Amino acid sequence: AQLRSGRNDLTQRCTLAGRPQHKSVRATRSLSPGHTMKPLDFAKAIGVAFAIMFVNVLISVIVITIYSYAIAPGHDEAFYQAAAQRIAPWSSVVFGAPLFFGATYWLARKRPERNAIAFGLTCFGVYAAVDVTAVVAAGTTGSMLGIVFLSMTTKLVGAYLGARLASRS
Repeated sequence: AQLRSGRNDLTQRCTLAGRPQHKSVRATRSLSPGHTMKPLDFAKAIGVAFAIMFVNVLISVIVITIYSYAIAPGHDEAFYQAAAQRIAPWSSVVFGAPLFFGATYWLARKRPERNAIAFGLTCFGVYAAVDVTAVVAAGTTGSMLGIVFLSMTTKLVGAYLGARLASRS
């Protein structure tokens, strides 16, 4: 307990003096359950979630375009529409986790005083709410349940590991 309070005193003195903190002090702060996010951090997490969603959709479009030109050229539009329904969810599984990992890692390193885990989980929560709402609205819930679960699980793991790794390094 005395070591922990000594570390907190060091953190306070460094913060008040405007001096950079030692890495281990930063890691303790960003994972500390006592640190909450500011309202602006929640707004940023929402923005990051939508940015990840945009990039993930863009990657899916690129993957489908490559499929239509390089793998299966010469088919009608209905063929490619059907292919997109199969390819896009798997593209989201493959690329979503690294997108979440990279974003949460980078943003946790950029602002070590913010609770990295809370920020990453907030990004994921917003993304999941929007994505699941879109799947339900499209009426494909039953047929997509397995892939949606896999996709959300990999993204959650990516967000958590990115935040956790950045907080430890």
